[in-house]
Amino acid sequence: MGAPAILLSFATIFGCIAVACVAVAFATDCWVEYDVNRQQILEVLRRDQLPGQDNRDDINKEMNRTSVWFDRTVGLWRQCYPSEIPYGMEVYLSPTDTSCTNIEYPKGEDPNWDPYQRARFYLMRTILALFVAGFAMEMLSFFIGVFGCWRRSAALLISTGTFMLLAWLLHAGALAVWHGVDYIETKKLGMRPYELSWPQVLRDNTTRHYSWSFMLAWIGCGFALLSAIFLYAGAGTLRAERRKEAARATQYVMPVYGGYGNGDKHPPYFAHAYSAPGVAGPYYYYNTNTYKY
Repeated sequence: MGAPAILLSFATIFGCIAVACVAVAFATDCWVEYDVNRQQILEVLRRDQLPGQDNRDDINKEMNRTSVWFDRTVGLWRQCYPSEIPYGMEVYLSPTDTSCTNIEYPKGEDPNWDPYQRARFYLMRTILALFVAGFAMEMLSFFIGVFGCWRRSAALLISTGTFMLLAWLLHAGALAVWHGVDYIETKKLGMRPYELSWPQVLRDNTTRHYSWSFMLAWIGCGFALLSAIFLYAGAGTLRAERRKEAARATQYVMPVYGGYGNGDKHPPYFAHAYSAPGVAGPYYYYNTNTYKY
């Protein structure tokens, strides 16, 4: 009883951590963070030391109005500005009290897109679909797991572990697809607002790194895998415990050798017959072998 309970307790804890981490990462906006050194860019402009391919007039025109020139964090749903906001941009406050704008997902495919834009279009939707499917698998795993623990059913616990393993695969797939979208945006797309279209002075003074929402998503994905492993281990130890209990129970079953002959299903009576005084039968019997003297 002890080992299955411990393993299933750890599986439950890890499963709850997995759901919480992935849900927070899915809802928050700090997947990628851009730090733009605007002071250094202004200093370069003041000294007129722009790289040869950069156009000073274009930079002056868009520097205060375009999002790529400001510090920002990017998530699956929103792009947020922790400090300064581009001039004239309509923003709203997110649950974390930062000024944000929604990331627009195209409603349909544009025939003028190149293959990379088309691939990004479908992969972005795949990310959301995989995350939602992963949450559905985790909910199924939760309900089946509660019923399986209540019934102490190894088969139900194996099903619970299978659903949690599917949730891990779906979330890991979503993160892998997200990396694909990130690669396309940073290495293949040459139009605004993607990095290949930025002026050189902006690229030189922008730091890009993955932030805590991205890390939290991978942590939750890892805990989902641990939860599935512990569920399988708990189901295995529960089955082993059931086998031991069955083996101990068979030790107390006494074999019966031989039969009673003549097709009689009852043992013969080695008994004394008696009847009530003055009554001729029927005779009543009692088995003296059942008594110990």
